[in-house]
Amino acid sequence: MVPAKNEYEYLGILVTEDLNWNRQVEKMITSCRTRTKSLIWKLTNGRKVRPRTAIYVWNTMIRPGLEYASEVWSHGLTEDQENKIESIQNLFVRKMCQLPGGTASVFREITVEVG
Repeated sequence: MVPAKNEYEYLGILVTEDLNWNRQVEKMITSCRTRTKSLIWKLTNGRKVRPRTAIYVWNTMIRPGLEYASEVWSHGLTEDQENKIESIQNLFVRKMCQLPGGTASVFREITVEVG
């Protein structure tokens, strides 16, 4: 007899029996936050990398992980999850542009476009 499972991973997506995507989203957020912090360290540890170049690298290496299969799980995002996803991008921009922690998002967007 084959044992039944409450969840399984298929093509990197965690599917639960009730099709609730919260565990998948939290797993993705944790993974991308860890990878972003690692990338920040690699790009800033004794190196001078232009913010525009750093953002290009982030968009190439981290962003696909945040958007992978979003067509499936994005409809069920909570506001808290949306904020967590946006905070990953904001963390990277703040660190790469050397902005203080309380910088408003409007100024971060202007810095990214100009930088």
